[in-house]
Amino acid sequence: MAIGVGPWRLSRSLSGSPRRGAEAWQCRAFFIMYTVYVLYSEKINRFYIGYSENVENRIEYHNNPQHNHIWTKRGIPWVIFLTIDELSHGQARKIEIHIKKMKSTTYLKNLTKYPEIIEKLKSKYR
Repeated sequence: MAIGVGPWRLSRSLSGSPRRGAEAWQCRAFFIMYTVYVLYSEKINRFYIGYSENVENRIEYHNNPQHNHIWTKRGIPWVIFLTIDELSHGQARKIEIHIKKMKSTTYLKNLTKYPEIIEKLKSKYR
């Protein structure tokens, strides 16, 4: 059983504690990695920028007209334009905000053309 605690998850021992009075929770915490993703819709000629710990699920959501109730429903089908992987929660959020503030298709294209920009963003928002 896993319990989410911010970007950390703790696993509970299902077999019980090894000795009387010992803590039943094991300290097997692992860090959740996030991904900033940029989707593109040819239908409406727009980009969508977001972040998630499970990009595949998010893309399925954006492309599912029965469950999607946000503006991305208009652009189905969405395709992955860019992903920036292996980020902490805070880092992913800051990079997402940075990219959104740029409001530039040229900037998005430059992110794919020049990977060093992505590396600079990762180090800037540690």
